[in-house]
Amino acid sequence: MDKALLDELMKPTAIVKQDYRIEIITPMAVHGAGQRGDQRSSSESEFRISSLRGVLHYWWRAIRMEQTRKELLKEEQSYFGGTDEGSGGKSPVRFSWESQKLNVQHSELLPHRKLQKKNGNKKQALNPGQQVNLRSEIRKTGSKNSEYDYHHLLELIFMIASMGQRSRRGFGAIQWTEHRFGTPAEYAEHLISVLVKLNRQAEIKCGGQQIILTDALQLERPTLSAVWIGEGQKEYITVLEKFGSASHERRGNTALGSIKSGKAGKRWASPLWGTVRRIGGQYYPVISELQSEETSREKSYVVQRNQFLKRMGVNIVGQD
Repeated sequence: MDKALLDELMKPTAIVKQDYRIEIITPMAVHGAGQRGDQRSSSESEFRISSLRGVLHYWWRAIRMEQTRKELLKEEQSYFGGTDEGSGGKSPVRFSWESQKLNVQHSELLPHRKLQKKNGNKKQALNPGQQVNLRSEIRKTGSKNSEYDYHHLLELIFMIASMGQRSRRGFGAIQWTEHRFGTPAEYAEHLISVLVKLNRQAEIKCGGQQIILTDALQLERPTLSAVWIGEGQKEYITVLEKFGSASHERRGNTALGSIKSGKAGKRWASPLWGTVRRIGGQYYPVISELQSEETSREKSYVVQRNQFLKRMGVNIVGQD
């Protein structure tokens, strides 16, 4: 190793550490990859740093406005490292979590089916209400990216993202314990402040139910264009049931995503990513919209999107 770099790394200020106490809000079905020996079973739920990193990369791309894949890749490697020549090599950010025993349960991942008195899909998942201490360690590299860039991105994750199976429909929701919002309007105001720090511009509509990103561009890849806050419920399971029903009601329409492939049709992910956050003692559905050139080709997309949002209790005045 270069002596100058080694000396820099040995300085107390070379590594910036920050702890985040996060709470699991809804059942989290994140499973291990172990198959043998003393490794965990692939069906056993656990909190996985690799899953968190995947979510982090996904949402980083979703908020970026680079026009080409080449530009996007160059920026991504400056933030997270890469293997290409000139990419900077190893990622400057590392995550770990305080090893602890987390309780698990068998959760119904299709809770709306219980309402229809049909068999669902039970999977082992981490119980809601548990807290995990997450640590980020950022190595100062002299690049234009600071530790604050990673902090703001993590804050965005803690506000609109989820982890694991059915994460687009409310499962695996996490919330930073520092995020205590009394009303949806307070949540919306803070979300806008985070977006501004990430170089995105947005405005609030309908009393805090709609956060519209005013600088959004329709690119080939999905990019964040809006965040919607639905109707609060006393229990998180009610929100999950609504997510399931809203998706099930649109199962024959490909405008909100499709699992078909090959001759049967195209396969693409839903442009609407739903999660759950606790605001003022209630559980609220938070739906992020990721538009792309694909959504513009779906003629019924806006109609289907608005029906989905209405089902979740969103006021969509002015969005028809």
